[in-house]
Amino acid sequence: MSFSVATLYICGFGLLSELHAQVESDSTRGRNPSQIMLLGDTTAAVKGTAMPKNRTFAIDTLFRSPWGAVGRSFLMPGWGQWYNDSKWKAPVFMIADVSLITVYMSKNKRVNRIEHQRKQIDRQIKTDPFLTTEQKQILQSRYNNLTSRLDGALNDRNVYGWYFAISHLLGMVDAYVDAHLYKFKDKMDMAYDPGLNTVYLCWRVQW
Repeated sequence: MSFSVATLYICGFGLLSELHAQVESDSTRGRNPSQIMLLGDTTAAVKGTAMPKNRTFAIDTLFRSPWGAVGRSFLMPGWGQWYNDSKWKAPVFMIADVSLITVYMSKNKRVNRIEHQRKQIDRQIKTDPFLTTEQKQILQSRYNNLTSRLDGALNDRNVYGWYFAISHLLGMVDAYVDAHLYKFKDKMDMAYDPGLNTVYLCWRVQW
């Protein structure tokens, strides 16, 4: 239940953030006295005359919603990278996640098979009144062997589960960072374009 709630929260937050950003962009575009430009997480006011429509359109195409990218990567591996125009990264993350989840499911089938065999032997030992002492010892030995195999199979399966979780999380983080850095050079060129006759306030963060 908690995993489902977290899933809905992340996807919903990402899509709502993207929708909110789009609404703000549309409302900002209609202002004639001034235009507002977003650079990363910084709001810069362009004072003076209104920015030409083609310039405003160019600014709008330089941005991607970070949480929208995260939500896409969460729903489908590689979708966030594709959204950020990192086309070569998208198949890498998709292949990695699909491969790891396929191996995980294969390991999980082995775990289920061993558990089923253990339950059958345990039921036979407890309910079959015609078993001899020697037969019970043989079945108990098989049961103990299956228990040992089950521990190894569980550890093996869980390792690949962690690999998948880490790979999926890395894809989401990569999509988030790529959205912030989307066409970064073009945004900097526009921010410092002397032909605009305007002043931009920019905040640059390095990590």
